[in-house]
Amino acid sequence: TTFACWNSLVPCRAAEQDLGEEYDDEEDVDEWVLFDMSTNGSGRKLAVEEQDDWECEADYDGNDNNSTSFFRGIANSFFKRCKRKPKKNYFDDVSSDATRTTSVDLFLFYSQTFSDNKDAVNAVDTILEEFYNPGGWSRCFDNIYVVEANIPQELDLYIPTAQEELYNWVNGPNRQYEAGFRIIQSGEWGDYDGFYLMEGDSVPVKNYWLDVITGEIDAHRPFAVLGAQYDGDKWDAFYEDIPISLLHHTNGNGIYNTSHPLLERLTGQLEVEASSPNNSIPYDYRMSQMWVEGTLGIVPQLAPKIMLNEEGENITLSDNKAMF
Repeated sequence: TTFACWNSLVPCRAAEQDLGEEYDDEEDVDEWVLFDMSTNGSGRKLAVEEQDDWECEADYDGNDNNSTSFFRGIANSFFKRCKRKPKKNYFDDVSSDATRTTSVDLFLFYSQTFSDNKDAVNAVDTILEEFYNPGGWSRCFDNIYVVEANIPQELDLYIPTAQEELYNWVNGPNRQYEAGFRIIQSGEWGDYDGFYLMEGDSVPVKNYWLDVITGEIDAHRPFAVLGAQYDGDKWDAFYEDIPISLLHHTNGNGIYNTSHPLLERLTGQLEVEASSPNNSIPYDYRMSQMWVEGTLGIVPQLAPKIMLNEEGENITLSDNKAMF
């Protein structure tokens, strides 16, 4: 599904001639709309909550003796002609033509081993075939590589329903992040400054998204991790009970600087903790916990069942207060 989005949205300006001009949905088209302003009319109404989204022709000024304005004023009492205001561009401060001067490679990254899964091989072959066809989104990337984390199937786990009981319920994503970090950092595939991790359930939502990402990197460097915090409303009912490390953690779909000493230390600690109860925390949230623990001295609390050993005794973990 992520790959399908790449064909419906232009990743970079270099591909716009192949995939079409920048897409505007019907809500953004610069056209006049006629609203029925009469009390009992059956035409399209301009709802009160939508008025701020539309720019309408000025109402009739009773002091204006011009006959055209007079008749327009009468018409405006029954109908109003409006244009929808342009939507806010969330990336107004970032250049969206960055890939013309920046080299970007694409990695198709499988958590397990390709030779053990024909479906994974077929999926990759489909993408490779299109990449090597002339034009299209492949113009946005210099090279495409296929890599694997080689996580055994029985350890490639993601079981959210067991997060209070099973210490390795999120072992798959945690180990895959670490493997991806080391693969890029190794230099085996090229000399990279870092990488953008696009998880499988993450999809682009605007044209030139790859240009925007590279532009964001240039605008905000230097950094260890560049990304976004959760900005929804699902936490509102229990906001005050949420740990500071969760409230302010950077989502895993982020940009990682593989040369930054802070990120190297955080990733190394994740590797050390792979067999401990701390592995019950997703890698992005866990790195935030480490930072908060090391800087503010707040030791995270883990689920009580996960803190028990096979004999049902409590496990004592060393803290990371002296980490930073």
